[in-house]
Amino acid sequence: MDFNGQVKGTFDTLQVGDLTLSGQLIHPVDGDHIFSSNTFNFDCNKSMTQHIDAQGMTGDGTITFSNEVEGTTYVLVFTQGSGNYNITLPSGWWLNDTAFDFTTLGDNGRAVITAMYIDGEFIYSVKNLLYVA
Repeated sequence: MDFNGQVKGTFDTLQVGDLTLSGQLIHPVDGDHIFSSNTFNFDCNKSMTQHIDAQGMTGDGTITFSNEVEGTTYVLVFTQGSGNYNITLPSGWWLNDTAFDFTTLGDNGRAVITAMYIDGEFIYSVKNLLYVA
């Protein structure tokens, strides 16, 4: 099925008016970005889920967003570099009354950043990840 090149695939259920889909909506991960100048732009048009590696950072860094869409939630998996630098995100509301301190992550430590974009503002939730074998 092809809707002017915009939607392709085979669907068990698809409704265009008020958009109804059945099954999983898959958006590929845009990943393994490495900080090169202590800044990273999360281009929301590339993917709603992205991964960055801070091994190339030489000081505290900044993450910016572009092409965000109202009412959308974005996920960023952050891998800390050996320098244990902090990251600044755009202004927004933080869960638990405080911004996350990325310096608490060890070398190759990971955190998942969830950023909801609602009413033109970001709402952030960041959680340290623990690998269990």
